[in-house]
Amino acid sequence: MNVFSKTLLSSALTAATLSAVALPSTSFAATDEKIFPGTVCQPVFKDYPITYEMVTGAATNFSNSRLYVVCPLVRDTVLKPWVNVKVTVYDYDTNDSVACTVYNANSVGDYSNVYYKSSPVSSNSFTGRQIFNFGKLSASHSRGAYFMTCRVPANGSKIASILLEEE
Repeated sequence: MNVFSKTLLSSALTAATLSAVALPSTSFAATDEKIFPGTVCQPVFKDYPITYEMVTGAATNFSNSRLYVVCPLVRDTVLKPWVNVKVTVYDYDTNDSVACTVYNANSVGDYSNVYYKSSPVSSNSFTGRQIFNFGKLSASHSRGAYFMTCRVPANGSKIASILLEEE
């Protein structure tokens, strides 16, 4: 191969590489999923009786009254909103229901502009396993803090897992 052919081949490869990097392609677009166990959730009040199941990773309420938990949603794509949040819950109480809300607060802790989205509420008739599908927030703060709060009824109801999908 002569010098001219090597230069031409090198230029063609460089152009092909640059065009592959510069042009968007759906084959490279994928969601980044993170699954957190319910054990990342903490009781809002320190004297709430929450049990962390070592085998399943769930945060379970074995008491006789409802409790509230807060769960961090750790993200590594901080400049875009999430694609979806799915929470797997179990409702074993016949008189109360599980309900969750996801939040995005700005990074300075200012409450004047917090975005949130509430889940559907489980029916209060011993519904067992349900998946709350939040979808996207209508807006979000760049580099904001994301977290979720949940009301967990008594009698073994629990937060089993949290699936966070990002672009």
